[in-house]
Amino acid sequence: MDNKTFHYSYSPTEKQEIEEIKKKYEPSKEESMAQRIKQMDNNVENSATIASIAFGLFFALVFGAGLSLCLAYEMYVYGAAIGLIGMAGMSTTPFFCSRYKEKKKNKTAKKIIELCNEYLNNNAQ
Repeated sequence: MDNKTFHYSYSPTEKQEIEEIKKKYEPSKEESMAQRIKQMDNNVENSATIASIAFGLFFALVFGAGLSLCLAYEMYVYGAAIGLIGMAGMSTTPFFCSRYKEKKKNKTAKKIIELCNEYLNNNAQ
């Protein structure tokens, strides 16, 4: 029978080196809190932008469908109605974006303010 054994050599200096390397890659509490605050703020901004792009793109496609009905199938009444709906939707996209952003801000404002106050209190000392 072949006995395989595992040998490990331990050196205290290696442990110190490894702990120093670990410290370089671990974020400190202040950094992680600041990153969390920035991430939450970016989430509000980016989600509003993505939602408004999707909203505007949908209504651009609706407008294109109305235009196609007019030009390709000569269904002018239906095409004009659908095209007007698409134009109205595209023109309301900026208002949709600002309303969506306000709702997201109100939803996350309390948590962001708590984190900001905690971060500022920790750094003031």
